[in-house]
Amino acid sequence: MEKTQDKIIILIKHGLYSPFVELARTAQGETFLKDKHSFNITVIHYYGIPVGPVTQKLDVIHEKIRWMNRTTSILLRGLDILLLAPFMFYIPKVAPSKILNLPDQEFQCRVPDTLPTLRWKQLAIYKYILENYDFDFVFDTNESSYIDFKNLQSQVLKFNGDSVYAGNIPFGSFVSGANRFFNRKTLSLLVQKRAYWNPGYLEDLAIGKVMSRLGIAITVTESKTIAHPDELVEIGVEVLEKNYHFRTKCLVDGIRLDALTMHGLHEKFRKLRAS
Repeated sequence: MEKTQDKIIILIKHGLYSPFVELARTAQGETFLKDKHSFNITVIHYYGIPVGPVTQKLDVIHEKIRWMNRTTSILLRGLDILLLAPFMFYIPKVAPSKILNLPDQEFQCRVPDTLPTLRWKQLAIYKYILENYDFDFVFDTNESSYIDFKNLQSQVLKFNGDSVYAGNIPFGSFVSGANRFFNRKTLSLLVQKRAYWNPGYLEDLAIGKVMSRLGIAITVTESKTIAHPDELVEIGVEVLEKNYHFRTKCLVDGIRLDALTMHGLHEKFRKLRAS
């Protein structure tokens, strides 16, 4: 008996800051998001409330301290836990929006959009879709990712088991936040057990620790990084046919080149599917 098509939500997280707004519109918005996708796929864009220049600067300093050395990282983690622990169970509200004016649906999570508060932005959208959408799987990604819908559906068909937590592993034992699958049960558990989600860690590492504590194993999937548009010449048919996720983050002399990479990659997929 042929398996019915699973319902998939693609969540794309954004920040309402430059250059991320421009990237969302000129990179994703003018490439794969313009393509028609199957009826069983729903694309949702989400973002928080942008903060002012001073808070943005503090956010940058916060992350510099995190990566300075092991000692400063541990001290910062302790400070974050101390300051944010009172809000561990809080989940912000979500409201429909159209700030980016992208295809498909957009929602604004009513929480300041900073790296330390990313946990709450994600909890907000996770809870919202669990309560308001019928779906089997969620694919969680960001604005520097190019997605091929057809290959993504093929990947979902390979999943089996009661709990799904899947994606590529950047290092350690957690899935990248740019390329992450949950099935409905796993996402529901993550929201229910949010007390385990430590705000002192980066979100993907923190979620990995929650999954480990819940005994949910990682299913490893493919992801292709294209670090510069010049690397597109090396992307052949075999790579295009087996990958659903391409990481295109590229910064050269302070300029993001993600859009150039996505447009070139999109043209390669167009020619492949037309042949």
